[in-house]
Amino acid sequence: MSTVLVRRPPRRPAPAIPGGELRVEAPPELPRAAGGRWQQLMLLLPMLGGGVAMAMMMGRGGGVFSYVVGGMFGVSSLAMLATSWGYGGPRKAELVAARRDYLRHLSLLRGQARATVTRQRASLRYRHPDPARLWSTVDSHRLWERRPADSDFAVVRVGVGPQSLATALAPPVSRPPDDLEPMTAGALRRFLDAYSVVPDLPVALSMRGFARVHVRGSPALVRALLAQLVTFHAPDDLVVAVAAGPDRRADWEWVKWLPHARHPTRSDALGPVRLVADTVAGLERLLDGISAHAVVVVDGAGAARFSGTDGLTVVEVDGTPPRLPDPSTVVLTCRPDGALETATTDGVSVVGVADGLDLASVTALARQLAPLRLAGPAGASSLPAADVGVLGMAAPDAWTVAECWAPRSQRDQLRVPIGVAADGSPVELDLKESALDGMGPHGLLIGATGSGKSELLRTLVLGLAATHSSEDLNLVLVDFKGGATFASLDRLPHTAALITNLADELHLVDRMVDAVNGELIRRQELLRRAGNYASRRDYEQARSAGAPLAPLPSLLVVCDEFSELLSAKPDFIDLFVQIGRLGRSLGVHLLLASQRLEEGRLRGLDTHLSYRIGLRTFSPFESRAVLGVPDAYELPRAPGHAYLKAGTDPLRRFRVAYVSGPVRRPLGLVPVSSPSVLPFTATPLASSAPPVGPAPGGPSLLDALVDRIAGQGPPAHRVWLPPLAEPATFDEVLGPPVVVPGRGLTFANPELHGALQVPVAVVDRPLDQRRDLLWFTLDGAAGHVAVVGAPRSGKSTALCTLVFGLALAHTPDEARFYCLDFGGGSLAPLQDLPHVGGVAGRLDPAAVRRTVGELGALLAARELSPAADAPHVFLVVDGWSTVRTEFDDLEPVITDLAARGLAYGIHVLASANRWLDLRPATRDLFAARLELRLGDPSDSLISRQAALDVPADSPGRGITSEGLHLLTLRPALTGDIPLATAVAAAWTGPSAPPVRLLPPSVPYAELDLTATTGLTLPIGIAEADLGPVAVDFAADPHFVLFGDQECGKSSFLRALASTVTRRFTPSQARLIVVDYRRSLLEAVKTEHLIGYGTAAGDTAELIESVAGYMRRRLPPPEVTPAALRARSWWTGPELFVLVDDYDLVAASPANPLLALVEFLPQARDIGLHLVLTRRTGGAGRALYDPIVQRLRELATAGLVMSGDADEGPLVGPVRPGPLPAGRGRLVTRKTGARLVQLAHLPAP
Repeated sequence: MSTVLVRRPPRRPAPAIPGGELRVEAPPELPRAAGGRWQQLMLLLPMLGGGVAMAMMMGRGGGVFSYVVGGMFGVSSLAMLATSWGYGGPRKAELVAARRDYLRHLSLLRGQARATVTRQRASLRYRHPDPARLWSTVDSHRLWERRPADSDFAVVRVGVGPQSLATALAPPVSRPPDDLEPMTAGALRRFLDAYSVVPDLPVALSMRGFARVHVRGSPALVRALLAQLVTFHAPDDLVVAVAAGPDRRADWEWVKWLPHARHPTRSDALGPVRLVADTVAGLERLLDGISAHAVVVVDGAGAARFSGTDGLTVVEVDGTPPRLPDPSTVVLTCRPDGALETATTDGVSVVGVADGLDLASVTALARQLAPLRLAGPAGASSLPAADVGVLGMAAPDAWTVAECWAPRSQRDQLRVPIGVAADGSPVELDLKESALDGMGPHGLLIGATGSGKSELLRTLVLGLAATHSSEDLNLVLVDFKGGATFASLDRLPHTAALITNLADELHLVDRMVDAVNGELIRRQELLRRAGNYASRRDYEQARSAGAPLAPLPSLLVVCDEFSELLSAKPDFIDLFVQIGRLGRSLGVHLLLASQRLEEGRLRGLDTHLSYRIGLRTFSPFESRAVLGVPDAYELPRAPGHAYLKAGTDPLRRFRVAYVSGPVRRPLGLVPVSSPSVLPFTATPLASSAPPVGPAPGGPSLLDALVDRIAGQGPPAHRVWLPPLAEPATFDEVLGPPVVVPGRGLTFANPELHGALQVPVAVVDRPLDQRRDLLWFTLDGAAGHVAVVGAPRSGKSTALCTLVFGLALAHTPDEARFYCLDFGGGSLAPLQDLPHVGGVAGRLDPAAVRRTVGELGALLAARELSPAADAPHVFLVVDGWSTVRTEFDDLEPVITDLAARGLAYGIHVLASANRWLDLRPATRDLFAARLELRLGDPSDSLISRQAALDVPADSPGRGITSEGLHLLTLRPALTGDIPLATAVAAAWTGPSAPPVRLLPPSVPYAELDLTATTGLTLPIGIAEADLGPVAVDFAADPHFVLFGDQECGKSSFLRALASTVTRRFTPSQARLIVVDYRRSLLEAVKTEHLIGYGTAAGDTAELIESVAGYMRRRLPPPEVTPAALRARSWWTGPELFVLVDDYDLVAASPANPLLALVEFLPQARDIGLHLVLTRRTGGAGRALYDPIVQRLRELATAGLVMSGDADEGPLVGPVRPGPLPAGRGRLVTRKTGARLVQLAHLPAP
């Protein structure tokens, strides 16, 4: 037998029963008798007194006038007496008028009472109709209208009888009957007798008010009671069970048809077990586990042992009532004359005539109710079981492309069931636009936490994917928080994008905007290129007509938690509005879902949302904002209840289909047998079919269908590429490198061999829905590269990527690299490359300076003799700030290399923490720039907003000059072999020449004294080119040296003295040595030595002699300019005064060298050369010494060796610092400051 689902609508109100009371006025009373004749006679006394007084007055004056006045007084007195005599008894006219008014009052009350009787009778007969007429109620809206919360639940009619008037008549308070007017008093009595009680009204009994109901003498009354219960109460709210003895069983066989007599969970071969048993014990076992209110009929099945608890009413037919009834028991007795007698603890009374229903009528009613089932059980606390039938598709195991993705009619396109209505019919959501008889194209879904919002989204997506091919529909699934809503749906071929966890990575929101905008642009361009089609509908029509066009699927964009998305990114509303405007023509549909809807959040968008779905909301205001009514707020707390509103259609309530539950399959194998016909009886019949239910441990419907659909059909166009997360390697973007003879390990593409272009990073282009490689081309004006980023942002890795990329494209004969590693050893892997000449760290300042000096010398050499085939040389500086702080003297050198080096094949690759670390003039030299994550995004030279969106925990992430996000390549190959090792193993030629470092000591014997002539005396070798360094005493006659102990001061003076004595004869040059510590003893053994001062007295005497001698050399007034230029006015040797440890000399009470102060400015003209050495300790204060101060004023050349930097600049801008012995910074006016290694001449 087929079933019919009954949608139980909201209950309509019954006709109201009048209330209140009719107040009856008292009838008029008989008037009382007057006071008596004596009272009237008393009126004569004042008249007589007045008459006597008038007579006496007239007797005095006389005259006609007096007689006239007296006569008038007498006449008026007689008239007054007559009038008072006439009022002495009751007036009949007034009594008649009062009687008439009262009878009119009773007539009005009679009309009101009759109207009350009519309304009362109609209301009670509506509530409790004649049982014989219940068959008509089954086909009306009143079927199963009563709910457990209603006041008339389980209230049934037992008969008809008299009842009090609904508007009670309130009798008046009057005098005794003898004092009332007789006619009106009689009318009042007749009125009260006629209308106080209304005859033949339904008499009702509340079955929930009694635990036991004994019915005696009328089984027909029991049938009438049950007929009313099953007509007005749903099977989910009330069940009927019967325990009938064998001799009474036939009278109750009709109960098997009732849906109220079916067990909710147990079944047999005939279906659900019927709640009919032969014994009370057997019925008790059947009722175990039933929670609905049960009405149990016991007829000849023994004593009813049911406990009188709530939710159970026992109706015993012709049983023996208790002798002493308790308050929960009522006895209904039908007399032979049809009268119904009730017995309770209040006594026995006759309430009227009993109802009854014959067996044929009740059987017909039961057969009429048999196929009916209630749709959507009220009060369900959980979602309905997963059922693929709700979605209109086959079971997951039977899902096939040919059947489920078959071409659909225009009506069925983008139409999918999402739930079940109250009447059991499927509720479908049609995403098409209203012009195509749909509800779309865009919609809104609001549901509070736990309302089933995520389940509804999963149901919608799964239903569309199961019924539409990936050529017809694509999906963009967005979940602002987490990603549980759309978990596993990314395996569908329809999924063009799955975007989750946006709340944790807000920079991805802007990327999503670009991706969706890019899809809109792509569709517009596709329609334009295909033939300027106005919409996707026209495009598909042309494609269906045979035009060679690629499929253009509809695109559904589902955005969960959009309200929080707009809170974090308010400008995102512009994208939604754009989809709302363009989506209809481009085939893009939008569904916004959220837990809350704040007022004003959908500004400009609400007009585009043509359908609304409201699950249970947090407040009635949210429900009104979504649906226009507060009904969604009043939905049950059980998940899955929802309203659907589309256009101007009325609200439709439904339950969401549950696809996350297990698939319901038979739990066992059903044996195949021939069909058989079984009689339908109330007796249970054993069944061999296995139960149906969720298989233990089986997959959910969602997972089962996704597994079936995954891999079917062409994959969707990728709207959203995964965010840049893991850096790619060279072989992943350019293919595996190959070994080429003569080139070693290199790129497979021959166009890259020897080309100054290198892949640096992968650029994310969400607007174009693709990724590109970022290439740096270094053979033009962009030959220098600057990589800027905060600490731990991947700067060093980016430099390694540049070096490895160039190394794979060039041989060591074509490209060479010299690295300054100030980034904590990050460039150490480059040392194994044959292209790398050296990697110098911050702790090796000598190597750092030599590296820069080597490239400076190379630039100078190439300027002198350019070579077209010269290899490209790259200076890699990892940490520009370290150059500025610790090697500030190298910054101008490197800047000069960058300014002049590109023309000669010299490039600079530098990294810095900030753009401000590079001076503006230096920054302009770096045309190729790579900006990684900055510590302060406001420092960005490209885009502050784009820099702000760079994630902080992703090294290698940055932005291009266009503001696009990038991720630098990883300088490696796929596999475990380091790239540097692989390159070195494949190269068999010579490696890049290493950096030549300053030796720790230069023996004086190795110094080339013949490299210079005259007063240009060699003192060591320069760091820049490892060539000899000389001091030109002809241009700079004096020299000063500052250094700590054991740094080589005395060795310098010893070597200088040796050079003078070797180059000049005593007649050409003479020496005076001032050495208080005697470290220069026997340094000069020839005749060149004039004197050796070891104390203040000796030194003063020597200096005084020198001063006298120099004074004679001063040019006389008559000297000519030619003589001045040739110094011809005097003859004699050049005089060198060598002073060691000048701090000791100056500490004397009288500085013996002060005598030379006046000759220092003219020393070049008179052949005087003062050479001082001093400790750096206290040298800052010694600068104000007259001798030192004078030498500083003359810009004397000097050498600053090891010492404390806190002493400040000692010679020019040079400060002392930690240096090895014999090494210092030479400062001259011609060459500036440069690092030199002095020649070492040990003491004899």
